[in-house]
Amino acid sequence: MINQAVTLLQLRALVATVDHGGIAKAAAALGVAPSAVSQHLSLLERAVGITLLERQAGPVAARPTAAAQVLVEHAREVLRRLDVFGADAVRLRDEQLGHIRLGCFMSVGARILPRLLVEVRRRHHAIAIDLVERDVDEELVEGVISCDLDLAFVTLPLRPGPLASRELLVDPHVLLVPADHRLAGRPAAPSVADLAALPLIGFRNDSTEERRLEGVLRSHGLTPRVVLRTDNNLAIPELVARGLGVAVVPRLTLPEQMVDDRLAVVPVPPETIPPRRIGLCWHAERHLGRAAETVIQIAQDVCGPPVDADVGNDSVSP
Repeated sequence: MINQAVTLLQLRALVATVDHGGIAKAAAALGVAPSAVSQHLSLLERAVGITLLERQAGPVAARPTAAAQVLVEHAREVLRRLDVFGADAVRLRDEQLGHIRLGCFMSVGARILPRLLVEVRRRHHAIAIDLVERDVDEELVEGVISCDLDLAFVTLPLRPGPLASRELLVDPHVLLVPADHRLAGRPAAPSVADLAALPLIGFRNDSTEERRLEGVLRSHGLTPRVVLRTDNNLAIPELVARGLGVAVVPRLTLPEQMVDDRLAVVPVPPETIPPRRIGLCWHAERHLGRAAETVIQIAQDVCGPPVDADVGNDSVSP
């Protein structure tokens, strides 16, 4: 039983001291004087009745004890829940104003987002959406976990964490080749071996799509021939049209109607490369709110049921 009050400042001081390995660095990280951190930790020691610091060369140079290493995990959880509390307070305030902070990546921003925003405005004009665009899917997930975003379009499945999601769309892959390429008119779909033999224009090494494609090839004992990498969806068709390589891309990254007669779009069967699953995610421990629930439902309506799409269909919806 703790007979004295434990403050949030004391818990923050404990977490910072453990994370940074000492009071001086913790104080610098918190933007306060070392004496303030030392005082908070002394009061915390008195409250819990446990020594938390090894004071070898004065309090500023003190290091956390093994007990502090154990208690810090409880402190982290308290502070994390406080962050969720604060985010929900902001959400409830914004709920009255109809504000939603929505994260998205490039292909969603180009193909799904315009229709979503039109439908939100048509059905619920009081809802205002603040867009946050990111190139990397993981940054959107982190934004949801840190409560900087209310909702985010992401690639599923999600990594472990306090996250909930709804699948919206199954996005098949296609092979983008010059119109006169030998695979452009071939009735048979390209095999994994065909893809590995091609000069590929790939996405960045750490992208989800690149890991998916190269993972499939390597699982068959094949090494991809990547001749160029870019994360610019708009640049890829032009690079292919000019003969610099071919590209395996999710269908959603291409224009809804391909009108460039220099290019051919070859369907890639889902058994060759699994399609990309796109959904909306949110923080599982936060109050979702009526405005966010409305946006999720409208997104579901815009995208249609999340079933496998016809890979030869230019439509965004499955």
